[in-house]
Amino acid sequence: KPQLATIPLGVNVSDFERTPQARADWRRRLEIPEDGVVALYLGRFHASAKMNPATMALALEATAKATGQTLYWIVAGWAENDAATEAFHAQTRAFCPSIRYLPVDGRVPETRFSLWSAADLFISFSENVQETFGLTPVEAMAAGLPCVVTDWDGYRGTVRHGIDGFRIATTAPRPGLGGDLAYQFASDWISYEGYLAAAAQMTAVDLGAATEALIALVTQADLRASMGRAAQRQAQDQFDWSVIIPRYQDLWTELAARRGAPTRESPPATFDSPRRLDPFTLFESYATGLITSETPLRAAPEMDWGLAKVRLTSSLGSLGSWALMSLAEAEAIWTHLQLVGEAQVSEIVAKHPVHRHAFLERGLLWLVKFGVLEQVRPPQVAGPPAESPN
Repeated sequence: KPQLATIPLGVNVSDFERTPQARADWRRRLEIPEDGVVALYLGRFHASAKMNPATMALALEATAKATGQTLYWIVAGWAENDAATEAFHAQTRAFCPSIRYLPVDGRVPETRFSLWSAADLFISFSENVQETFGLTPVEAMAAGLPCVVTDWDGYRGTVRHGIDGFRIATTAPRPGLGGDLAYQFASDWISYEGYLAAAAQMTAVDLGAATEALIALVTQADLRASMGRAAQRQAQDQFDWSVIIPRYQDLWTELAARRGAPTRESPPATFDSPRRLDPFTLFESYATGLITSETPLRAAPEMDWGLAKVRLTSSLGSLGSWALMSLAEAEAIWTHLQLVGEAQVSEIVAKHPVHRHAFLERGLLWLVKFGVLEQVRPPQVAGPPAESPN
């Protein structure tokens, strides 16, 4: 196989320095009190191709209710046009009515580097297979902000869990449950955007763990400060261009030496390479864990079907709806779990026709994603904190 050298993207750490003047200017402009706790999301707005913002909104809303504090959320970025930008904000705001939601145009160059000063923490819940590295958490670390991000693909190589912030566990369907997504995309029956949206809608974020992490940072200024300092040191040591460029130079030196060495004949490579793979096979390693037939689920506490239906039929909740279970099936599953308390996936799907079992198994994560159901034992972010890729 070809060598795959992983060298992360870099930043000029000094460009993201937070200053008291920039903090005061932004807080005055956005009408944020000095003692207000501010979460920041910065990036491109695209619920299908980047990340669905509903999970961030739900976690922040739960945090505000748990702490009794007024939380401020700066959502800075851009979409393909003004109408799409306004729709993104409106759809996201609907999931966090208690939050002081503050939209900012992220296209302005000065904003791109000064806005970090207004914030106390950074949040980004990627669950889309198109997100392979994610530069904005590194930028947040460079600015000295603690990060709350999903435990998802490249984010594992940036934010060190428990040191620079928190990584929140994600759960995806097991390999083999997305063949229809791949087939429809390969047949040009759905767009690439539709393929991405459907796969992401079946990837759940542990909302309970996310809320706990946010509560810790919102209520503990010293924790925010210590994690922010650690994050900034990590950004300087691992992601500043002064560190990244020598990694390229070392690789070039190694390759030059190999080109000059005597060659030897290699056996021909063989591949099992269909035109399109099941996304849950192709991107199996991205999520923290996978749903299986033994995974236990239960109805989320204090959830009623009226609220569940509002969430699932919202613009963000119904993305990729062609690939999801019907509302009738979702209601039947929720009602069953209300009666039995908790059940394994195999027990839940057994209540439905056999030809719907695989379809429903993956769709259960859609219900978890929007807080209708919850995992009894969500996957845990494993082991020692991740190191930056070399």
